[in-house]
Amino acid sequence: MNEEIINVSMELIATSGNAKSLALSAINIAKNGNIKEALKMILEAKVELNKVHNIHGDLIAKEASGKKLDISLLFIHSQDHLTSAIIIIDLAEHFIDLYNKLNF
Repeated sequence: MNEEIINVSMELIATSGNAKSLALSAINIAKNGNIKEALKMILEAKVELNKVHNIHGDLIAKEASGKKLDISLLFIHSQDHLTSAIIIIDLAEHFIDLYNKLNF
């Protein structure tokens, strides 16, 4: 397996995991009534997610320029982490909005 794909996959998994953790923490913080802090954490999660999108975009650009990528199960797994991070952040925003409405 290509070492570049292994390294990129691990970076995608770790950074997506950070984004998910921040988003889940934001839900708990909002649940406790601190909406401002929860929204701040969502912004941090989106910064992490943006890092993942940049890494992913670089791979797409390489492939589009003709560089053959050695796709592995590990890389596919990293894509699952990216997808779940996107979904969790989206849902966290909805939960925060809901907790905000319930607190008023």
